Amino acid sequence: NQYINNNNVINVPSNSTVYVEYGAIIQGTFAASNKNNIKIVGGGIIDGSVFERDAIKNIQTIPYDFNYCNNITFKGITTLDPAGWCYNIYFCKDVYFDNIKIISSRSNGDGVSIQSCINVLCEDSFVRSWDDSLVVKNYPKWSNKNEHGTTQNIVFEDCILWTDLAQSMEVGFETIGKVMEEITFNNITILHNYHKAPISIHNGNNADLKNVKFTNITIEDASMGGGDGNKYLIDFSTEFSTTWSTKHTETELGSISNVLVENVLVIDCIDDAIISMIGCVDARKEYLNSTHYINDVTIKNVKIKGKIVDSNYQYLNTYMVNNLLIENDSIVTGSANKYIDASKYGQQYIIEIL
Repeated sequence: NQYINNNNVINVPSNSTVYVEYGAIIQGTFAASNKNNIKIVGGGIIDGSVFERDAIKNIQTIPYDFNYCNNITFKGITTLDPAGWCYNIYFCKDVYFDNIKIISSRSNGDGVSIQSCINVLCEDSFVRSWDDSLVVKNYPKWSNKNEHGTTQNIVFEDCILWTDLAQSMEVGFETIGKVMEEITFNNITILHNYHKAPISIHNGNNADLKNVKFTNITIEDASMGGGDGNKYLIDFSTEFSTTWSTKHTETELGSISNVLVENVLVIDCIDDAIISMIGCVDARKEYLNSTHYINDVTIKNVKIKGKIVDSNYQYLNTYMVNNLLIENDSIVTGSANKYIDASKYGQQYIIEIL
């Protein structure tokens, strides 16, 4: 096939649809660069278990690797054990995920990773990941690291998550580029969260990160703190990280502002779950002790194991935060996820490129 190379990569051309038949199992990957108008749909399985994953040697095989693309749709596909990130979406516009399923138990197995993208909607999907489940980052262009990314209008909605390692809903750490705004996680159910914060924003670079919403969330089991994890339930920070802030290029630090956490129901949780919001003074000499605040955060209608969070919450940890409002004015219901019905896509598909 002219589209499949010797490394089991299906190079998807512009203006094409890939159909994957129900019951089909494909041991390969999909990739596109500078392409437009692509759909990958169906009910089959993309199996990454046969590919090597070696974090030390930086060997990985990404099932869906798309960059500089416009108008991309992923619908109905199941992906098992990707040898690295599952969906690597980089500098793309107008991306749609509908009813995708991911089950990953391998190193660096992030679920949906959105980097420097504009207009992304991911809905009606299930992710069990061995790293961040849903994550938004801002990167520079690899061809010119002085040209930083832009992130705008990213929505995750009606999703069910199970996170073995790292964060369930994460913005950061790599946040290279001033514009990161309008990021929403809505109507999310987290079945289990074992390692780090299920709700998190980490601004480790120069983004003016603003207008972020975590709304209508149910967390059935918040068991953070396993392994080298921490006990943060909510973790917002603007600070230099020796691990992440220099990974691609080093920048000044930015800020976090206008964040809403509303209608969050935590059914079961560790007893000392921390709500942490930490700004910083940049101690690096080249940045002259600049100050980086977290501004205008609202925590509204959050209930942990039957108790409403208020301003006297015992495990609230804040530093350099302006205008933090904690309030309650209605019944906490959490998410209202409906059953994800894969059969709604109807006909049986075969894999082909049209």
